[in-house]
Amino acid sequence: MRVKITKTNLWEVALALKILHFADLHLDTSFARIGFSSTVARFYREQLREALKRILKLAQDEKVDLITCGGDLYEHERYTSDTGKFLQGQFENIERIPVLLVPGNHDPYLPDSLYRRLFWPSNVKIVTNAELMPVWNLGEVTIWAFAHLSPTQREAPLNEFKLSDDEGNIHLLLMHASDMSSVPPGKPVHCPFKPEEIHRAGFQFALLGHYHQGRLSSLQASSVNVQESISAPGYGYPGTPEPLGFDESGHHGVIVLEIGDGKVKAELRPISQFAFVETELDISTATSRDDIKSQLQYWADEARGNYAFARAVLKGQLQPEIELDLTVLREAIGSYFRYFDLQNRTYPAYDFSELAEEKTVRGAFVREMLNRIKLATGEEKETLRSALTLGLQAFEKREILEQV
Repeated sequence: MRVKITKTNLWEVALALKILHFADLHLDTSFARIGFSSTVARFYREQLREALKRILKLAQDEKVDLITCGGDLYEHERYTSDTGKFLQGQFENIERIPVLLVPGNHDPYLPDSLYRRLFWPSNVKIVTNAELMPVWNLGEVTIWAFAHLSPTQREAPLNEFKLSDDEGNIHLLLMHASDMSSVPPGKPVHCPFKPEEIHRAGFQFALLGHYHQGRLSSLQASSVNVQESISAPGYGYPGTPEPLGFDESGHHGVIVLEIGDGKVKAELRPISQFAFVETELDISTATSRDDIKSQLQYWADEARGNYAFARAVLKGQLQPEIELDLTVLREAIGSYFRYFDLQNRTYPAYDFSELAEEKTVRGAFVREMLNRIKLATGEEKETLRSALTLGLQAFEKREILEQV
């Protein structure tokens, strides 16, 4: 698609404009994949609301001319009427600042979405068009955007799209989309694009949503480079305002975009107050449960904090004489953090080959289990390995303690 717009030369335009961009707040998310208790999940969902309040406060303090949201403001499958009232109230509080919202794959513009059901304040505009088109003009700046109309939108938005060479506006792109040059592991692809397509299409900067770790990248660099601020054509993800899991390190906040004297400058600003920390501890040298507890406490002393959600994974060889009680260890370390999870991925230090040679019931059990493990695959193999360990503990008449 080729769009023709006639304006004065881009670099002759003198502007002073400031935009605050955020994305992927995910209000009402369940946190089921993390394993939070209902109490912890409710607490953290409330913190997502507090993050939005901080975003809007920053917008007022910075005296921005526009707030943009790059999608996934809330979770469509879980939203409540209270969420709608909360959003209404928060945006009404900043009625002098225009707000431009783009529906994403988790909050698509469906017939029963909050975007359609809610009576939004007059300063809020919802993007509803499926095709990429201009949705906002601020002086000589034009913002182009499109909405996700379903949770499975896959079309490439910049495929064959190009603005005419003779337009003079500064053109910004606002979308919920996947940068195909750096797809995070396991992240579903929605509305894919390549970084070079942004500049080729005629845009000076792209304000994005979908990826949960914030970054800015210059389109003038020979490769994708993550920066805290740039003063060149580029694109950026602000990241989630608060991290949503143990796989979400890095920046979490907003992008402040300033346009003046024909130049575009972008800067990442932090918003998050919480952090997810995770470690793997090799306990192969431990000779008692107290040794393992000491290792955990040493790590917890370094990582502790009321704003930290922590996970420790025990790995390595576990000596047969150690009774690994995860409940006791969780209780000992839990007070160091807002939330603490402990996982056991150790393997027993038994000599299975030697045990299999025994002319005993235990030897017959080991031989049978080793044969089954050899034939098994995937999760079944891991289950059988755990069963072998538990069985050997039973032969030793030891108490069977929690293993996962």
